[in-house]
Amino acid sequence: MITPNILNLDDSRALDSSVVGAKAASLARARQGGLPVLAGFAVPVAASFEALAAGRRALETGNSGLARARVTEASLDPSLTRALVENAERLGESVVVRSSAPLEADGRWAGAFASYAELAPDEAISGLLGCWASVFAPDPLERARAVGLNPAELGMAVLVQPEISPDFGGVATVSESETVSVVAIAGPPAAIVSGWERGEVVVVDQEGPHPAVAAQSIGRRRVKAVADLARATTSLLGLRHIEWAEADGHLWLLQAQARPQRAFQPPLPTELRRHSYDSSQPGASAAELLHRVREEVEGRETAGRFGMTQSEPALFEAVTSTGTRWEGSPAAAGWGAGRIHLVRDAGDAEHVEPRQILAVLYPLNNLAPLLWDAAGLVTIGGSPGAHLFEVAASLGLPAVCGVDLADATGPSLDALRASHSWVGAVDGTGGSVTILDIST
Repeated sequence: MITPNILNLDDSRALDSSVVGAKAASLARARQGGLPVLAGFAVPVAASFEALAAGRRALETGNSGLARARVTEASLDPSLTRALVENAERLGESVVVRSSAPLEADGRWAGAFASYAELAPDEAISGLLGCWASVFAPDPLERARAVGLNPAELGMAVLVQPEISPDFGGVATVSESETVSVVAIAGPPAAIVSGWERGEVVVVDQEGPHPAVAAQSIGRRRVKAVADLARATTSLLGLRHIEWAEADGHLWLLQAQARPQRAFQPPLPTELRRHSYDSSQPGASAAELLHRVREEVEGRETAGRFGMTQSEPALFEAVTSTGTRWEGSPAAAGWGAGRIHLVRDAGDAEHVEPRQILAVLYPLNNLAPLLWDAAGLVTIGGSPGAHLFEVAASLGLPAVCGVDLADATGPSLDALRASHSWVGAVDGTGGSVTILDIST
């Protein structure tokens, strides 16, 4: 049986991420440091081990579904269920139950595990089991294979807080120069972080919030308050990326984490920058370089996150010298080049190859396993605040969102999906993608 042990966010033991997971620990630190964090409590990591062990055993002989079923069937100590419900009742009529794994301090796990909203206090038990079971969902299992870690062995804490009805919500990121990028939407922030909605993007620097139209749409006072909260979080915790919500005029910090640092990527060689490609033969050099990239990929022994091949810097220069540039929004810094592969369903995902530019409709969380050896990511919709871009940034994968690929390529998305002739060069720092058809 599982030994019950529930820790309030005001408890000093909740400051330890190995005990309550990264999400709960950062919020406990923020709340105890005076930042506006909702009350709540955590069911510690240790409580999950027995149920997750049952899931691991089921996975060895069955599949993901069976493993999750075994977790949700786990026998809980009656005192744990009683304490869980009693503490949830103190938070109000409706609660949110969220995953808080120790692994979630690493951006590669952003959006991987489950959260449940609008639960009655006596439904918090189902939320707890659901968060534990999400360790064995297909997306986390694929990420675990790529990373070489087993989240079930590290355990899963669960965070419970009162449900609020946000009037506005979103994310905010503080740069090294203290400029704050605020992404906001009317209503809860879930639509932004899940990748479905773009929201308004406002940059707050020494000159104030801009662009003015976006700032006015969200409200200049609100934008400034979010920027101040993001900077205060960075000052107190050293964490530069926050999720926030405003309800009934009160601003709340919902999550705080380190902004993923881009993996090392060499600068473009000076000699390549000076090289002038023959525009009378558009695409010829890019076609040859793309062939070389494929040969270099085939020479690798195993899959993984290897980074760029030897020919990719030249391919990037060839495409940017002869292709057509399209502007989007920067979502993860860096640069990369490769053949564009449009992913619209599971069948497309099965044909993803290493060092391609992945093009998707929205930056949805379940696409994360495809990123490990991609050359870049371009999305048509979504927001720079989506969790998928946190994964991309952690992998050093350049990403741009908000590019209309049908306009950029000319053919319909169905035609682009069937084509192998489109090559892209992604500038995730500047927020642009250059596209070239090597069949002409």
